[in-house]
Amino acid sequence: MRFLHAADLHLDSPLRSQALRDPERARRLHGASRMALARLVDTAIDKEVAVTAVRRLSDTLAATYGDRRALAWLLAVFAGLALVLTVLGIGSVVSFNVAQRTSEIGIRMALGADAGGVLRLIIRAALGPVILGGALGLAALVPLSRLIRQYVFGVSPIDPRSIAAAAAVLIVAAVCAAWLPARRAAGIDPLTALRAS
Repeated sequence: MRFLHAADLHLDSPLRSQALRDPERARRLHGASRMALARLVDTAIDKEVAVTAVRRLSDTLAATYGDRRALAWLLAVFAGLALVLTVLGIGSVVSFNVAQRTSEIGIRMALGADAGGVLRLIIRAALGPVILGGALGLAALVPLSRLIRQYVFGVSPIDPRSIAAAAAVLIVAAVCAAWLPARRAAGIDPLTALRAS
C-alpha cells in the first residue's frame, strides 16, 4: 500500500505551480473530495502509480508518532509523580529532623536566635542532600549522555538550559517541602522546648 501526500507533488509539477499562483484554485483543490483529489494526483504525477489511499499529512504523522507522544506523556506523568514523592520524602525527613532537634532549637532561641535564623538553618540543612544529589546526577549525566541521546529530540543531552531548569525545579521543590517544618521549628517556644528536654 502506497500513501501519497502533498509533499509528493513535485515543485516543478504544473498542477502545483498553478495552485500556488491562483489562490482560488488552491482553495478549490483543498476542498475537493478524496477520490477526486486521488484521480487528479494520479493523472498529474504518474499514470503507472496506483493511488490506493490518500491521507492528510497530519493523519500520517499522528499514526507515525502517536506511540512516541503517548510514551512522552507517560514519562511526564511518572516524572510528576516522582517530584511529588520527592517533596513528600524531603518534607518527612525534615519534619523528623526538626522533631529530633526540638531541644537544640529551643536552646538556640533562648540564647537569642531569631525565627528567621532558625528558618534558614532548617532549610539549609534540607538543601544539603538535594545539592549533593544534583551534583552526583550531573556527574553521571556526562558519561551516560550517549544512552540518553536517542530519547531526546531537538536538544543536546547535555543542554545547559534543560539542566538548569531541572536543578531549579528540584531546589524549589526542596525549599517548598522544607518550608512547613521549618516554620514549625521557627515557632517553637524556647521555654516549652527546654522543659520537654
